[in-house]
Amino acid sequence: MPCVAGSRRRRPPCRGDGEWGEVKTWLHGGNGLPLCTSAGSCHHRGDPVTIGMSGSVSGCFACHGKFSSMSNRNRCSELCRSPLSPWWKVVCAGLAVLCGTVIADEPTATEGHWAFRPVLRPPVPETRNRTWPRTPVDRFLLSRLENQRGEVALAADRRSFLRRLTFNLTGLPPTPAELRDFEADRSPVAFDRVVDRLLSSARYGERWGRHWLDISRYADSNGLDENRAYVNAFHFRDYVIDAFNSDIPFDEFIRSLIAGDLLPEPRRPPGFSDGDWQGHLASLTADRIRATGFLSLGPKGLREVDPVKMEMDIIDDQISTVGKALLGLTLECARCHDHKFDPITTADYYALAGIFKSTRTMSQIVDKRGKGNGFWMERAVVLDASAPAKVSVMCVEEGAMANLRVHRRGSHLDLGAEVRRGFPAVLTRRHPAAAIGPTESGRLQLARWITDAGNPLTSRVVVNRIWQWHFGVGLVETPDNFGELGATPVAPELLDWLASELIRQGWSIKRLHRLILLSSVYRTAGEPGQVEGGEPGQELPAALRAVSGFPRRRLAAEEIRDSLLFVAGLLDTTMHGTLLSLKPRQYVNDAKTGKHLVGYDNLRRSVYQPVIRNKVYSLFQMFEFPSPSLVAGRRATTTVPPQMLVMMNSDLVARCSRGMAGQVLGDSTRAEPDHIRTAYETVFGRLPDAGELKRSGRFLDAFVQTLPADLGPAQRQREVWQAFCQALMVSNEFVYLD
Repeated sequence: MPCVAGSRRRRPPCRGDGEWGEVKTWLHGGNGLPLCTSAGSCHHRGDPVTIGMSGSVSGCFACHGKFSSMSNRNRCSELCRSPLSPWWKVVCAGLAVLCGTVIADEPTATEGHWAFRPVLRPPVPETRNRTWPRTPVDRFLLSRLENQRGEVALAADRRSFLRRLTFNLTGLPPTPAELRDFEADRSPVAFDRVVDRLLSSARYGERWGRHWLDISRYADSNGLDENRAYVNAFHFRDYVIDAFNSDIPFDEFIRSLIAGDLLPEPRRPPGFSDGDWQGHLASLTADRIRATGFLSLGPKGLREVDPVKMEMDIIDDQISTVGKALLGLTLECARCHDHKFDPITTADYYALAGIFKSTRTMSQIVDKRGKGNGFWMERAVVLDASAPAKVSVMCVEEGAMANLRVHRRGSHLDLGAEVRRGFPAVLTRRHPAAAIGPTESGRLQLARWITDAGNPLTSRVVVNRIWQWHFGVGLVETPDNFGELGATPVAPELLDWLASELIRQGWSIKRLHRLILLSSVYRTAGEPGQVEGGEPGQELPAALRAVSGFPRRRLAAEEIRDSLLFVAGLLDTTMHGTLLSLKPRQYVNDAKTGKHLVGYDNLRRSVYQPVIRNKVYSLFQMFEFPSPSLVAGRRATTTVPPQMLVMMNSDLVARCSRGMAGQVLGDSTRAEPDHIRTAYETVFGRLPDAGELKRSGRFLDAFVQTLPADLGPAQRQREVWQAFCQALMVSNEFVYLD
């Protein structure tokens, strides 16, 4: 609905015929059903839409009648300018189109919108409770809780904390030995040591690199109409993993994503020999080039017969990705018309589009009807100076410099005025950018402007993502949209303090991790209700609720698979490289049989599994792996019966349960209760209580009676313990984290 242009009653370009027809019928009050949002009776046909004082829909409503009279037009205009929820503003945008009200002439977002204001460092608040806060993060949250007369939760036990922390930073469970060592370490720096150990692990970059791959719409194939293999995309993935492990300053990381090929050489520090410095420069140059794969990894309509449209669609993907991933803005909404809700104009859009128009993403674009119309840019680089063989990486490079004319309604066949390459005016008025020369695309200026400390968006977007990946919900609950339709910050002072602290600490993500992970709020118990002196603050927003009880979350798809392999002792921790055995630009399906040519029968970590657009690994699909064609700042989480069926019947789970049973039974001199304790500690990170020991023993005794009598003792034992291990693996406690 936000894509509807002006007051014309025409289909939004982003919707299909059937879907738009349903929306139009619903808005006109046809035979569609009313939407019920709370208890109450539905309005009769012709009644106006009823809006509650809080801005939510009151009771049931149906948009009957066509709002054709002048009074109804005024009513619609009034509703659309009221302080409603972002969802309702979308609906009103559609109503405005149908009744002739033009909202775009009076934009709801201005330079005064919270996200466009400069980042200021607020003072850390004082709190009545002086003993609970460990970091400034705690004091911001505790002051909010004290104002609402809530109480903080008790701290989690050490085993629960370490399991939470280890999954959070590495995507894997802690080992029984690590649990016992941390439980026994009573030094005042025990928590500091374990955080530093995990941040230093190579597994950290694999887990947190995967977060950024969600943002980068990473995939190993093109998808869309020509699903060809991106056999060299993995170099970008490996770069991201290495960047997180090395803690490259995040502003430098972002500049490399956008303009790595254009960044100047750094100054040579003292102590480098000529040979060492040249080797370092070669490695740095290669890393920066493969970082620009960020711009070229998107899906491309290779069968598009109009080469200009194909190129503009690629540019639109780049603008959308940069806007959402780094600025938290839906810039792509201004391709066809001025943004309906944010102060982004079509001129702003085509100023940015000119930058990417002046950048080569495709090595060739040829107008050949019925055939693939181009190939993406690849470049040969030396990744390792000690092994100087060149490899090809996906990347971009400077092209022919050009400004673009505005494409009316998004069509390159209907051109308006030319727009000079540049950036959104609403942001440059307060935060000017360097001028773009006639021989420059503007990518370098864009990269520097985005990462400048004065940019009000970038640091806020980054710290909000970090907070969300730790607590499940961001301080801004719409991580990819900081505009008018996005959520407002639930703790704006904390958001700005963290953003300013990130800049003050040299854009170090690991330092930001330590600040959050060593706080008291991160240590809270996972069961709401365990409080000191009263009831927890139930009125806190979801993003802050950890102060009164850490939110439970289900493991991500990759964590589930990797944990199964890890507890079974089967996980292959080899880093880097590709598992894609296809040739460059080969189709991922056999041309004759249609058979999928990509397999997943290996023991490598999930981050290294091929991501095939239109054909994501089935286990990942079942557990809400995000679309690899879009920026995915926040993954959905559902609980549906097929997930349990997959866990109970999966060949992978059966294989892992066999492997774990072999590990549990490794010491044949131990008694059955000891084997049960080992299994519990391996899978759940805790020891069983007396009741669980008894129930487990009864399960083992009962299951052995179901086996064929002709099985030998050793085989019977393996079958019994495999069933027991699988029962633990498919339990909620294994796939949920407190």
